[in-house]
Amino acid sequence: MPPLVLYITAGLLFLRSARLPYWDHVFLEFAVPLVFAWAAVEAYRINRKVLPYIYGFLAILFNPVIPFELDQDTWFAIDIGVGIFVLTTARSFTVSPMGDGDDR
Repeated sequence: MPPLVLYITAGLLFLRSARLPYWDHVFLEFAVPLVFAWAAVEAYRINRKVLPYIYGFLAILFNPVIPFELDQDTWFAIDIGVGIFVLTTARSFTVSPMGDGDDR
């Protein structure tokens, strides 16, 4: 997974914390959990220990099928916190030139 995808997703999370029109919010509700599910699979594939579980949990938290009913202030804090988390962990998805995935 290119780290650029996670950087864009973090930007989307920061945008999501803003008051967006309805259709923009719907797009983000589908894009963000898909990227988190992809990140969970990729983190597992490159043998990260904890990241697959965290990104899997985030994919469930942000899923649009069974939404979690939280107030706007709580979602604001979650969006900002998760955006910061994604920015700090995006570089861990770069794989060494040998492709072994052990470049922690």
